[in-house]
Amino acid sequence: MKNILYQESIVENKHLFHIMKITALILFIFVGTTFATETYSQTMKVTVVADKISTDKVIHEIEKQTDYLFVYKVNEVNLKRTVQVNAENKSVAEVLNKVFEGTDIYYAMEGKNIMLMSKAKAGVTAQQTNKVTGVVKDKAGIPIIGATIIEKGTANGTVSDIDGNFSLQLNSQGTIIISYIGYITQEINVDKNQELVIVLEEDTETLDEVVVVGYGAIQKRSVSTAISTVKGGKISDMPTSNISQSLVGMSSGITLQQISGEPGAAPAIRVRGSGSINSGNDPLFVIDGYPTTDAELFNNINP
Repeated sequence: MKNILYQESIVENKHLFHIMKITALILFIFVGTTFATETYSQTMKVTVVADKISTDKVIHEIEKQTDYLFVYKVNEVNLKRTVQVNAENKSVAEVLNKVFEGTDIYYAMEGKNIMLMSKAKAGVTAQQTNKVTGVVKDKAGIPIIGATIIEKGTANGTVSDIDGNFSLQLNSQGTIIISYIGYITQEINVDKNQELVIVLEEDTETLDEVVVVGYGAIQKRSVSTAISTVKGGKISDMPTSNISQSLVGMSSGITLQQISGEPGAAPAIRVRGSGSINSGNDPLFVIDGYPTTDAELFNNINP
């Protein structure tokens, strides 16, 4: 059994919305790996069949069959009650509703964590919860995939799925914040169990910013590649003898290989790994507008 004490106070993450400043590529990776909360909770099925089984053993079976983790205070939530369960290929929510029916235990799903609380301690009842559902679209009516929907003032959030749909369980009636890179962030006051149609408008000021790349200058809206920036101030503070070594660990996808042991020999720089079929991962250096593939020339720059 995984026993974790639930922290009563949730610290507001002031930097949460700065995450949306990262490139779209990183956002989609993030979406694909960590923010499939609602889809996961709806599709994950479990099987628990027993005439007499304690509640804590039911929880143990759910943790064993899924990636869910139960979070609760052992001195506030009684899991020793014996119940009868006949659940074959049922959703986790269906099983929990049956197990906690008629008890003072209240549960809430946040990501792959399931928090168990005493209704008396939490100061809420099941009727006081507020489930908000909706769809996020752009002005053309096209669903926005991966838009972030967060309950204001908390870390409780989710993302829109491939059809732009989302579902979020709020602790009470309040405000949700909807954001997506390249679009204007919205705040919406929601009523109990409300269905929303949210239309995000493009942030033209952000999309019209000019990005300088190795092969020219283009607007952000036209960027189709991954861009990583390393500021000169960070490089100048590195205790290294050349600029190539200063890049180690400063940007993902860049690796250095010391081919020669001769003093002052430049290391081989590889972009996106070294497994290219045609070994076409040597970088193109653009130094003061002059393009070159000469690593020695790049390595001789004074960091």
